[in-house]
Amino acid sequence: MKLNPFIVMRRNRDGSGTFFDPDTGERADVNRTGRRIWEYLEAGGDESGIAAFLARCSVGAVSPNLEAEVRAFLQSLADQGYLERED
Repeated sequence: MKLNPFIVMRRNRDGSGTFFDPDTGERADVNRTGRRIWEYLEAGGDESGIAAFLARCSVGAVSPNLEAEVRAFLQSLADQGYLERED
């Protein structure tokens, strides 16, 4: 998946993020982890490296289901139109 180029992501003061689709006016708020995933992809990272990236950023225990949780999060963003499938 790749970022939808029309989506604007704003980093909020508390470290969370807000995605905004100017075409529809819809927005989605995400926590710090969601924002970090977006920024990782924006910097050219790929889907397969997200879990390892998050594990490196973590200061606490890492969920044993991290990869599945990342896949579910990416799918939810794709379902909302914030990510696009690569052909």
